[in-house]
Amino acid sequence: MSIETLLISAGGMGRFQWSMLLIVSMGKVFSGWSVLQMTFAGIIPDFYCETSVRLSHDPFPRNVTLNSCTVPGSSSSYNSGSGTDLECDAYNFTGSYSTVITDFDLVCDKAWVKPAVTSIQMTGLLVGAVIAGQLGDTWGRWRTNFLFALIMAVSNIATAFSNSWQVFALCRFIIGAGIGGSAVMVFILNVEFMTPKWRPIAGCFPSWAIGVCCFSLSAYLLQDWRNIQLACGVGGLLVLPLLLLVPESPRWLTVRGRLKEARATIEKVARWNGKPSVPHVMETLQTVYEQEKKAREGGQRYTYLDVFYTWTNTKTTLIMSYHWFCYALLYYGISFGISSLAGNIFLNIFLLGIIELPTFVTFFLNKNLGRKWTAALAVTSCLTCLIVCMVLQIVGFGGNKSLVVTGFSLAARTAAIMAWVTSMTWGSELYPTVIRSDERMAASYTVLAAVLAVDLVLVFLLPDTKNTPMQDSFNKLKAPNMAVARVEAAHSSTCEKTEGKESSPPITSAEESSIDMAIYPHPIDAQPHPEDGPAYVNRAMDTDDEEMVRFK
Repeated sequence: MSIETLLISAGGMGRFQWSMLLIVSMGKVFSGWSVLQMTFAGIIPDFYCETSVRLSHDPFPRNVTLNSCTVPGSSSSYNSGSGTDLECDAYNFTGSYSTVITDFDLVCDKAWVKPAVTSIQMTGLLVGAVIAGQLGDTWGRWRTNFLFALIMAVSNIATAFSNSWQVFALCRFIIGAGIGGSAVMVFILNVEFMTPKWRPIAGCFPSWAIGVCCFSLSAYLLQDWRNIQLACGVGGLLVLPLLLLVPESPRWLTVRGRLKEARATIEKVARWNGKPSVPHVMETLQTVYEQEKKAREGGQRYTYLDVFYTWTNTKTTLIMSYHWFCYALLYYGISFGISSLAGNIFLNIFLLGIIELPTFVTFFLNKNLGRKWTAALAVTSCLTCLIVCMVLQIVGFGGNKSLVVTGFSLAARTAAIMAWVTSMTWGSELYPTVIRSDERMAASYTVLAAVLAVDLVLVFLLPDTKNTPMQDSFNKLKAPNMAVARVEAAHSSTCEKTEGKESSPPITSAEESSIDMAIYPHPIDAQPHPEDGPAYVNRAMDTDDEEMVRFK
């Protein structure tokens, strides 16, 4: 007999397993909520520059260009006689919602912070998965899951009180660690209570999708990143008492020699499922433990390296790692880039969650087709959608191209999720209990090491650019750039003329026209768009203003 036999005798997939699946997966709801918060918190609204030097008769700077990091300066408008651009002292943002971009002015010279914070969060996710993998095999599935669920909830609440982007980045790292650890342990804790027939449901249960939908709804209603963080953290705390109802994995208890606790857990499962006492429980658990004990007495100690112990393990680990890398790249690439897709941002995020719900069909595909063919079907579907997107971008598709590309991008993401949840079940069945947590960590860790190793080789295939001039084009400068160069030369010569030097040749009208279009591409008398913020941003310029922009 085996532990699977005991679970089948205890009722298989009965009331206990369904109740446990709902409770434990609630933690995954807030993982999905947490991981995508940067899609809203990182939204960059339209902005305009606010300087400390203004006209006395105008409360706002004139000739300010939307989303520009500088404002034109002149002796007539500002206390600067050089006529050079002035850097912004602060920024005013349009829109009704509050993001970390608007709170910490993360634009222009700080625009790099947003992608950096996202990278920091994903680094935390990796670190959390690494730590959880080790703790799950040594400290226990339940305690590790509870710990990382607590970390995720508390760090979400703490993030809401960030007073700088540095503090925010640190909190996002801790949140990422909580997500990584929780995601690893939620699946393992669920799957180790299930019989082989029902294991795929642990991966395709739509708790993550529900979390994404909850995040979208909270973002639409609250429209303040701090309140969204608080809502996520408080919700995560409310789940913790429910986790106290979940027992430790009987598989882990058995291989650790805690046979009485394992027997009590099996009997509890049987009672919940309305089954009589399971026969031969202690004998079966003792047999499993003796096998593990012999391995330990022979000097066997399980570490991350055991996933590479044999050629079969090595091949399995490398293939599963590459699977996870591809699926994660597509999933998070589309998820974090959702703000760049066409349509309403809140609706797009909501659709990210809704389109994950059909992945529940993966359970039936795994049941009838098996793991291999289900994964192959999902990857083929994903590849087809991506090829369609690529073709549409190249050849075009009329005025609705952006919406069609958005649709196929979301479909590709759905197919990637189907392949991913299949590989989660597949991987857990390919490794024994003693290193099952390590396998899930190694899948991501191995890929990062391999990618960086390839990158190290590619670095030496590019020429060094130290002390070399930067090229502006493939052959020669374009006409507008040449005109700009002549304007700068003419302006410099005008200044030098006051010191007794000759001026440059006059600028032609054609060059003036090209400069106007390069510096101020919109028509001078264009009407402001209702969503562009205050009307003075794009208001018509008078003659003096036009000359200032033209010869600044």
